[in-house]
Amino acid sequence: MSNASDFVIENGVLKNYVGPGGDVVIPEGVTSIADHAFFHCRPLERIVIPDSVTSMGENLFRQCKKLASITWPKGITTIKEGMLDSCGLTSFVIPDGVTCIEKRAFYGCSQLTSVTIPNSVVSIGGAAFAGCESLTSIVIPDSVT
Repeated sequence: MSNASDFVIENGVLKNYVGPGGDVVIPEGVTSIADHAFFHCRPLERIVIPDSVTSMGENLFRQCKKLASITWPKGITTIKEGMLDSCGLTSFVIPDGVTCIEKRAFYGCSQLTSVTIPNSVVSIGGAAFAGCESLTSIVIPDSVT
């Protein structure tokens, strides 16, 4: 389990995670997570992001090969470019309220088998699911333009 010394936080922005991985709970009060904050964090398995987080950066969980579970904050409306690139998720339910999935968001998630996209999503960027060779179940709602 994570503790305060596992995070580099400046003015409410989580800049970097320096802990051992495993189960990580981001502290309440963090309002933003910077680009690449968890990049290449191979031992990260599960992460809980509090609802105090209202913005998250690009390539956030890229190359987190063991990442199996994310508790997503309610206020995030965009899955940013490369946010989950090559991570270890096997399934993902995109929360209601997300309106945009940017390009390469799930690129290279070779273990991903299913994705549930809510009707709130209106745009999906190019190559968002490219390289997801195990993906067998995805329904793109009519709301996507």
